[in-house]
Amino acid sequence: MRGCWLLLLTGTATLAAPDAADYFTPTAGLLRWHTTGVLRPDQGSLEFVLQFDRPRQEFGNTWEFLFKVTPARAIGSGANTLMGIFIPPEPDRGLAVLLRSSRDYQRVDLPDFDPPVGRPLRLAVTWSDLLRVYLDGRLAGSTKLRGGVEESLLSYDLSIERFAPYHTQAARISTRARSADELAAAARGPLTLDADTALLATDGLQRRQTQTTRWQRESGYRALRPAWRPETQVVTAGQPVSYPLVGLNAGPAAATWGVRFDIQNPAGQTIATAPERVTIPADGGHHLVELPLPLSRPNWYRVVAQVSSPTGETAEYRSAIAVVPPLDPTPGALAGYYGQHQDWDWSTVPWQQLGVAATRCWAGGSVFLWHHVEPLPGQFQWDRADAHVAACQSAGLEVLGLLGYPSRWAAVESPAELQAQHILAKRPERWRPADLAAWGRYVYETVKRYGDRVPVWEIYNEVNFSPPGLPATFSGTPEDYLALLQTAWRELRRANPRARLAISGFSADVNKAMPSRLLALGALEHCDIFNVHGYSGTAGAASWVREARAQRPTIPLWQTEQMWHQVEDGSKRLYLNVASCLDFLAAGYERFYQMGTTELWFDKYTRSPTPDLQGLAAWQQQLRACDRYLTLETFPGSAAFGLRHRLARRDGRVLTVLGSEVGASEVVVQNPDATAWDVLGQPLPLTPGAAGRVLAIPQLAYLVSAQPLQLSAGRLTAAAPLLTNPSFEETSGDIGMAGLAAGRARDWLFRDKSYDPAGQVLLTHDAHHGKLAYAVTSSGAGRVYLFQYTKAHVAGRYRLTAWLKRTAGGPPARPYFFTYDIAHEQVANHALEGVGGEWSQQTWEFDLPATDKLAVGVGIEGGAGTVVVDEVELERLELG
Repeated sequence: MRGCWLLLLTGTATLAAPDAADYFTPTAGLLRWHTTGVLRPDQGSLEFVLQFDRPRQEFGNTWEFLFKVTPARAIGSGANTLMGIFIPPEPDRGLAVLLRSSRDYQRVDLPDFDPPVGRPLRLAVTWSDLLRVYLDGRLAGSTKLRGGVEESLLSYDLSIERFAPYHTQAARISTRARSADELAAAARGPLTLDADTALLATDGLQRRQTQTTRWQRESGYRALRPAWRPETQVVTAGQPVSYPLVGLNAGPAAATWGVRFDIQNPAGQTIATAPERVTIPADGGHHLVELPLPLSRPNWYRVVAQVSSPTGETAEYRSAIAVVPPLDPTPGALAGYYGQHQDWDWSTVPWQQLGVAATRCWAGGSVFLWHHVEPLPGQFQWDRADAHVAACQSAGLEVLGLLGYPSRWAAVESPAELQAQHILAKRPERWRPADLAAWGRYVYETVKRYGDRVPVWEIYNEVNFSPPGLPATFSGTPEDYLALLQTAWRELRRANPRARLAISGFSADVNKAMPSRLLALGALEHCDIFNVHGYSGTAGAASWVREARAQRPTIPLWQTEQMWHQVEDGSKRLYLNVASCLDFLAAGYERFYQMGTTELWFDKYTRSPTPDLQGLAAWQQQLRACDRYLTLETFPGSAAFGLRHRLARRDGRVLTVLGSEVGASEVVVQNPDATAWDVLGQPLPLTPGAAGRVLAIPQLAYLVSAQPLQLSAGRLTAAAPLLTNPSFEETSGDIGMAGLAAGRARDWLFRDKSYDPAGQVLLTHDAHHGKLAYAVTSSGAGRVYLFQYTKAHVAGRYRLTAWLKRTAGGPPARPYFFTYDIAHEQVANHALEGVGGEWSQQTWEFDLPATDKLAVGVGIEGGAGTVVVDEVELERLELG
């Protein structure tokens, strides 16, 4: 680092170093502190003084974390917590303590844990040879520790919960495993600072004391590591970009580290390197430095940092920076169209920089749920909700509150047969409320408290995950939900007549009859907004929208939950994030929300933005400048373009979005003033040609022109596959909630019950390649198959291939390929011989005349049984 340790030099400007004690994502209710030098790898202790607000039976609805450390990098599927103390949801019970390494997993469970209500509880955790848990100074459980905490896996900070349900009064972190006698003695008095205490927090965690511990001093501990936070890794163009590191040096003298940055563009090309040196004094305190990065243009950048210690060891850290375009100071009417789920413990700064207008309080922001705010009858807890609403208001995010999900005391337990159908059905919050009066009181008190700060309230999430479908959200009937809706409507009007009510966002992937039944029962008389979820696109909810519009032609349509986390192809995701938003806009929806903070937009370990976030920033820059949707563009070759939307901008100009999901394309533009950008917001050149300016579109393009675009030609330039998504890896539908039965392979259609009432076409993990395949099952009553409509074909010879196998048992079904030449109304079938219990590739060659639309499929032509299908591909062999 150039300059002394307390200064950061960038050119001629001198910046004061930030305060290490305050360098955390601000989150009301959480004490955040450094892990560096505080969590000792081979041994240590955590002690807490807790005041629980509910008895054992009122837990089980969610993950209640008291203490948490996230790993600094991915260490395995589902490994989201490196160290944790928590109460898990049903069907697990009690208290759990977890410690992971890159190889091992240690967990102590106390399934009979029953916290006292009304008196303090002392909880202590130590690790050395054993992972031990103590309650009020007595050993309650232990397990052998196969390796301690790996320091390289520790993320920058740890967190301790202050609010419900723990109401933590004090906490102490020690760099030594305290003995049973010490912990028993400590349980009889206040926690105090001693030679082994790295952090002591008292007075409800409001007062914090730190020091250099005996272990730090005797070992000469020193370290320098990244201090990754989401708000420092999303930067508006024109603002300084820096890379923060935290250092601690308990050695005898100041120590210097070398830091080298390798900065790459989205294509993986190195565009800059930046060597630095960082010196940390030998005072045993935490110090923050922010090293400048030479980034200014809007784009997504990967940053590879190599940190060399004073003794020569080198560690490599990979993260990312999104430099996002500045917001237009005069946004259009569509600036309020896009909303984003805001997690209560995540920074609001990135969404502010993207100009996000609204948030929905679900998943990581579920602060209004009944069991959260009224854990016992009449005992309301508002701390978390108050803090979240204040943070969202400060960030300019309009809050959509979500009501529902009772405590056990307020619910009717679901029958065992319902609880067996889905793991979420075991949670009391998913059981129907027992008392409409209690439900109404909860709605009234919540809406009254937040008044105009929460202008819209939604009643339950995906309530049609209910019988006879999967009972993952609600165990009641349509009539039961209607009673809740009617009560909420009445109490909302009484508490705040200006507030609006949205019916539950319906999923298109389960119990499709329930929304129609509710509409028939008059549900629209008790809500202001009709609401769906977009995992199956606009088509998934189209029938319900028609029914709703038939009753109330002007009722607003909202889409309040969608994300493309199931599509692993990052390039495809960038396209779909924009395409789905535009599809709902074109269909007349007034609001579109996405979710997926750490599933889609940020890496959960480094808290770095993904390319998806950069793509969203570029789209938001364009969308926020617009007033209204206009129409689909039509031009020669336009049928090849999945995106060809025209919007009116606030400044009188026109925005056109063009692109194709299957590959690169180009158009010939006649407008002399048109300018263009790609999916990440990078300028695209328009090259003069004989017929006009040619725009090469790598994926999608945003074009702005004074007048509607005049396009004289358009075509795909990449070799588009004749069949898309051949391995079924790209899916739609809410698989995360309802399982594979709710999923659909994108671009594929099927006829499961058209000819066989018992037929099934279901995704399966029994795949030949990748993660997914399709299992086709027939009872023998008729054909069951899947198919895809393909693009226009020239005359010639073609080859259709697929991998198939039978499942064991039952009479053999007869698999087959088929084509349906729609233009000439000709069907050709080809029986497949030799399909057995092991995967085999089946092939069919055939001749086709020129046709503008062809259906190609595979399935069961006759007989009963199941055939599993994967990797269906069509290729042209020769031209006629």
